[in-house]
Amino acid sequence: MSSSNLINQLNSLNEENTNLKIEIENLKRQITLADTLIIETNINNQRFENEITDLNFKLETYQNSELTNITYQTEIKKLNTTISSQK
Repeated sequence: MSSSNLINQLNSLNEENTNLKIEIENLKRQITLADTLIIETNINNQRFENEITDLNFKLETYQNSELTNITYQTEIKKLNTTISSQK
């Protein structure tokens, strides 16, 4: 094989190597971007979980308040009945 053929092959391999290095760098950037998106998604998911926990607590508090109100209303009706019967 002539030296010019070897030089051409070497140049071709160098060019391919350079292209592969560029492709690797592009893939690294894409992986970094994907990692960033995953982290942001996880942060958002945690925020949503916290909001759901807060809303569930508020709902439970509201439901307990409603039960207390019903109990009070029942007691008031009993007292009113007692008062009415004593008049």
